[in-house]
Amino acid sequence: MRANNFTRVEATRAAEKAYVDIVHEKYNTHLWSKAKSWYNGSNIPGKIVESMNFTGGLPAYIQLCNESAEKGYKGFVFSKSGSKVR
Repeated sequence: MRANNFTRVEATRAAEKAYVDIVHEKYNTHLWSKAKSWYNGSNIPGKIVESMNFTGGLPAYIQLCNESAEKGYKGFVFSKSGSKVR
């Protein structure tokens, strides 16, 4: 980002949904998905109960990051000074 003077990066809606789907898939395979806890937001009436973080482990998270980088950060929009670049 520095080399290209980018000041902002945002995920596209499609990329965001794909990541959330992965997070939910991983989360639902663990016992903590059954707990009623502040950890998943179930202590707040009316709030969606879901994972607030990636629970698939660091190696899987790094793999997702590396796959994104290898594809030129497909699913992300980079910008500088308010103009969208990619």
